[in-house]
Amino acid sequence: MTQRQYFPHLDLLRVVFIFIVLLHHWMAEDPFTFLPFGSTIAFVLSGFLLTGPLLKGKESETSYWYATSRFLARRLLRTLPVYLLVLFMYVIINRYHFRQYFINFLTFTQNYVIAYHKDPIANPIDYIQTWSLAVQEQFYIFLPIFIYLIPNRFHKLFFILLSVAGLAIRLWYFSLQLPFTYNHYTTECCIDCFGIGALISYYHYKHPDQLKKLLANKTLLGILIFLYLCSIPGYYNISTNALDFNYYALYNNLYRITERTFVSLFSVWFIAWGIYYPSQTLTKISTHPLINYTGKISYGIYIYHFLAASVLLKGLYSCGFTPNRFEWWVVCLNFLVTFIMAALSFKYIEKPILNLKDKYFGEKTRQPKKEELAA
Repeated sequence: MTQRQYFPHLDLLRVVFIFIVLLHHWMAEDPFTFLPFGSTIAFVLSGFLLTGPLLKGKESETSYWYATSRFLARRLLRTLPVYLLVLFMYVIINRYHFRQYFINFLTFTQNYVIAYHKDPIANPIDYIQTWSLAVQEQFYIFLPIFIYLIPNRFHKLFFILLSVAGLAIRLWYFSLQLPFTYNHYTTECCIDCFGIGALISYYHYKHPDQLKKLLANKTLLGILIFLYLCSIPGYYNISTNALDFNYYALYNNLYRITERTFVSLFSVWFIAWGIYYPSQTLTKISTHPLINYTGKISYGIYIYHFLAASVLLKGLYSCGFTPNRFEWWVVCLNFLVTFIMAALSFKYIEKPILNLKDKYFGEKTRQPKKEELAA
């Protein structure tokens, strides 16, 4: 865990999934109702980035918990400051009785509050996007424990079980006719994403030749695409659950249950292809200063985007405008305001703290060789 390899295409992937999240949240109408998979890509990427260093650290048990604790310290220094800043803003405002959920948001268990609440739209929507942050933080805490306790020879089996369990639990909840929020926001329904990400990392570290062989299997990829397309008609099986309402009824169906697994499987190609078969064009795009900078402030974009959109809409209303929040010009303003907020936050809040992170918990990053960047 002393050296982390840098993969340029992952910066581009971060930018892609953060904009997928924004479009889905700000344009929650067709065709953008088909874009709730930004969090899925983020989960797979997290599983991939965390598992490799843990597996390497496990081989040197004397440094495992030291290296893991440094990783968790770096993670908390990256995520907590601006998260707590916005959290306390909501505590002061107390929108939708936010204070009663403060402990849940503070302990990263808000995803269960959102999942089990009868009315997720009014629970509190301006910070609801942090459900995925809660799931990731839970994963970051528990995965190191499991990897440490499970014998090395069973790691692959454990990751496979995670990959299967997420889909199985979603199908089980669906068979019980539970509302969509159970299938979307609960941690147990997301573990297949992390499991598949962990498998990518496992094969990259242990069996890279087998992973390269899998990537070259166009037949397998074609079968996955075919199965995914066959699952799309399941989108129109409208839920009859009393707790599913408005557009949520369009979410509680078989397509949504299987979609997360398909996107996770496709992420194998998104992530691993750029490692073993890098494209010069994509590398140039990935290393472009704008992409690189957007990747750096992407966490701020994620944290602030609901708040920015809410403030902007209230400002427009106070000026006498009554726009539909789904209008394109409003969405473009949302992008601009969110980008500015994230940029200012990164410069004056996050970057000084990141300097402390690098000073006290820094880790070496191995830059790719020239031949690794060439197609």
